[in-house]
Amino acid sequence: MGFIVTERLIKSGKKIPFDKSEQVSDIAAGEKLIRNMCASCSFYKSDCDFILKEGKALPCGGFILLECLIAKRIVTIDYIKNII
Repeated sequence: MGFIVTERLIKSGKKIPFDKSEQVSDIAAGEKLIRNMCASCSFYKSDCDFILKEGKALPCGGFILLECLIAKRIVTIDYIKNII
């Protein structure tokens, strides 16, 4: 789902920086992503290690990128919800 959202952001003309970020994880943004994006992902219920292991496994790359974009205030969770 993270890839699909990122792809739609790019197609809509949103500038997405792909440079390495020194930003640490934003717990609040991560929780919002889990509730609003992850729950609609086809891997969520049975194939997502991040969800199944309750955060003890790494999230997917799309999740990491979107969490960074939210933390940098490039997109908002509402913007992402509208894309889904």
